[in-house]
Amino acid sequence: MKDETKRTHLPSRKRTALQRSAIAAAAVFCVNFFMHIGLLLPIQAIWQLEEREGARHTSVVTRDWAPEIHKTHLVYLTENDETTLFGSTYLSVYGWFAGFSVALDCSEEAPLYAGRSYMSRDDGRIMYFFGRVDDPAIETVEISLRSQEWNEAAQAPLYREIRCLTTEDFLEKEGRRYFLLRDSGEWDNETCSPPWPIAIGHDSAGNEVARVDIKQGNASHFG
Repeated sequence: MKDETKRTHLPSRKRTALQRSAIAAAAVFCVNFFMHIGLLLPIQAIWQLEEREGARHTSVVTRDWAPEIHKTHLVYLTENDETTLFGSTYLSVYGWFAGFSVALDCSEEAPLYAGRSYMSRDDGRIMYFFGRVDDPAIETVEISLRSQEWNEAAQAPLYREIRCLTTEDFLEKEGRRYFLLRDSGEWDNETCSPPWPIAIGHDSAGNEVARVDIKQGNASHFG
């Protein structure tokens, strides 16, 4: 007699991976739903930052990975009519979590808006500079990074340029122009203080159109 018992085959690697992914997604959903921690999508964390900053319904301009800070660290630049929002999110075993945020108020008329975000972890350092360009005459944005020293003779701070970042490749969204610059260079090794940034807008002839002393931003250290 033939053995009519059906043979059972071990699931393939692909099937096993899909099953594990489905289980992981279900677990994240349950943790998020019942314990209100973690999120399924990174953009949901940005929505939380919108609520925190009072900037509702922003649209994504661009995003960037920051593995020097965390393997899953992701930053977003989003916008609406009156706000430019820079925020971060990261993935953990519980899902995506909202990090820090910086919101620029662009409701008042100005040629140039600019903000900053400094992040560090162990030996990894990243500086982001972002903003909105409203003056059509501005074709290039320059970020001048300066160290602050004390001038004993003048009894006043003295600023020395460390380096300069420049871009003319603006990001466009809803007819508005934005920029996002990233720098991973060294800071002042003696004081370990981040540099002081100034945003300068130039026209096609290289003439200065606008200058912004970048004060709005944050500095975060991740352990």
